[in-house]
Amino acid sequence: MRPLAAVLVVLALAAGIASGSPNVTGPIYLTGITLEHRGGAVSSWYWSLKSVRRRTGAFGYAVLACVAVSRRTTLRQCTGTFVLPRGRLSVAGTFLYQQIFTLAVTGGTATYSRASGVLSARQLGAGAFEFIFSLS
Repeated sequence: MRPLAAVLVVLALAAGIASGSPNVTGPIYLTGITLEHRGGAVSSWYWSLKSVRRRTGAFGYAVLACVAVSRRTTLRQCTGTFVLPRGRLSVAGTFLYQQIFTLAVTGGTATYSRASGVLSARQLGAGAFEFIFSLS
């Protein structure tokens, strides 16, 4: 009976290690200031991020690269990475207007290793954006 109990303990520990870091759920609210934007058929954005909940200091940065899908519309296919203090979040998807868009959260690293959900973004003013991650 003891060898069976030892095997069960080892399996339980292995399952705990394999599950990785805890899944982060709930919203993450960020604001971003555009540091660089290049337009055209291939466009890219680079934002300096701040947490809405923290009062001071930079909170990370984000890079989004897009390719024009159509010459008749502003439809773009994009991929990006948000680099935050507790890990990185990857996003991807299409959007028609750069002033307001929604992208899928495709994964992450460190604390966000099992992240999934949606990123909603909207432009607040010249170069200023609001980003809300709804993670599940």
